[in-house]
Amino acid sequence: MKRRRLNRKKNWAKSRTYSLEEKERYAARLRKNLTQAEQVVWDSLKLRQEGLKVNFQPQRVVAGYIPDFVCMRSMVIVEIDGSVHKYQKKRDAMRQRHLEWAGYRVLRFTNSQALGQTYWVVTRILSECG
Repeated sequence: MKRRRLNRKKNWAKSRTYSLEEKERYAARLRKNLTQAEQVVWDSLKLRQEGLKVNFQPQRVVAGYIPDFVCMRSMVIVEIDGSVHKYQKKRDAMRQRHLEWAGYRVLRFTNSQALGQTYWVVTRILSECG
């Protein structure tokens, strides 16, 4: 009988249910390794949120998910979508519905928008919080 070779590469989101502590550790690793688009938006948000009543945090566990940025006070979540999101539209829609059901507004931007139109992206994000 032939044995099937199992794919040992784990898909973090699908392989099993993770505890809150495991998700927190994974989020901490993501915070240390922001993508280029996330880093550009994060740097701009840090500069612009001073003096405003918003406090965005990168890669925090929210309602069982780890969004790119979250403002708990305004209940706004920002997702910067890379090219992989073209292939997981159903999963992203389910995730967004769950976050909206939990009371959050979800803003989605593409990597190209984040890198090429950073001022517009950050202005849009902050206008949603005010």
